Amino acid sequence: MAKVTGGASGCRAMVKAGRYLSTPSVTRCPGGQRRREKFGPQPRTMSAVAAGTGGNGVALAQHERPGSLSDRHAPTNGNLIYRDVKAFLNEVGGNPREARYWLTQFQRATSAQSTAFAVLEVDSSVFSSREMVHSLAFGLSFLQRMDMKPVVVMGRAACEEMGPSEPLAGSPCERGLVERSQQLTEALQQHSASVLPLFSAESFLLLHEASRGSSAPPSVAVDTRLLQWSLNCGMIPVVCPVGRDGRGCSLALDQTEVTAALARALQPHKVMF
Repeated sequence: MAKVTGGASGCRAMVKAGRYLSTPSVTRCPGGQRRREKFGPQPRTMSAVAAGTGGNGVALAQHERPGSLSDRHAPTNGNLIYRDVKAFLNEVGGNPREARYWLTQFQRATSAQSTAFAVLEVDSSVFSSREMVHSLAFGLSFLQRMDMKPVVVMGRAACEEMGPSEPLAGSPCERGLVERSQQLTEALQQHSASVLPLFSAESFLLLHEASRGSSAPPSVAVDTRLLQWSLNCGMIPVVCPVGRDGRGCSLALDQTEVTAALARALQPHKVMF
């Protein structure tokens, strides 16, 4: 079993999970005999559970019930540890090999200066269901408590696509991105996560147009300083794909291009569309 450093925020949760995995639970049968139980393997992996149509949107681990106590009140530290252990065991099942792999990842992620663990693009369809939003929020907060730093890119709905000459300010695209970012931010806060909503990413996303006569498509350049600062401060950046062009004008960027550009710049362990 991989060693978990005591300084990690998810240390106690992972130590408990390790104990559960290394020692099968003992229960008593009605006749007083002892029976050993093992955690059965789960078909899912720790990487992601789709929360939305077409596999878009990402949610890890637990699907929280709407109206549950955790939805109404911030969980206590003890409840968070219990839920994190349960989520971890639910994902890895009884597979010690997978558990060792993830415990090693938790250990490596404890450095304050470490880069993003994952860049996730969240499809707008996730926000059609409150349960999916809270499932996503719990998964992201779980990663944060394990010091595995996620970066979130918000997706646009099909009806919010914009032409190149349409103004962004006050458009349905801008309103939709802001509303969904607010919704996810509130859900993350309810799950005890620290979050930094970036309603405009003009300060670090720049669209480079191809030179005249070139057939190359435009590309998105990323200045990672603000994102790395937010990760080092222990916050989850929620990025709206709104950048600027070479003239300094605001424009809506393709969310998948933004996700790919962030992945190239941050070199995360996982990229999830």
